[in-house]
Amino acid sequence: MARRRSGSSGNNTGQLGKWAFIVGGLVALIHAFYPVPYATWILVIAGLIIGAVNIKERDALGFLIVLVALVVGGIGGWLGMVPSIGLQLKGIVNNVITLLSPAALVVALKAAYSMAKR
Repeated sequence: MARRRSGSSGNNTGQLGKWAFIVGGLVALIHAFYPVPYATWILVIAGLIIGAVNIKERDALGFLIVLVALVVGGIGGWLGMVPSIGLQLKGIVNNVITLLSPAALVVALKAAYSMAKR
């Protein structure tokens, strides 16, 4: 029985996607409370990696629907009205949207390419 090498390329891209999601999520959370240097760039680059590596074709529609729901829920302004932590909640949601929007762009482009190939 052949064993898969632990240092294979597929495992490395999976790890990259995992770490992009973790770093992006942490920056999105922390930046809502404290300024993080280059936060927007970190979120955008992490989002591009997430879209390229983590989101598979079978998950594209669900991912895009989740992002639309997140954007619609975030633009209502109601988060800012929550006592004590409203501004931070709004910041977290905005940062997550900044993280996932580039991922959505990559996923949409991959889906369009896949449809064009058929």
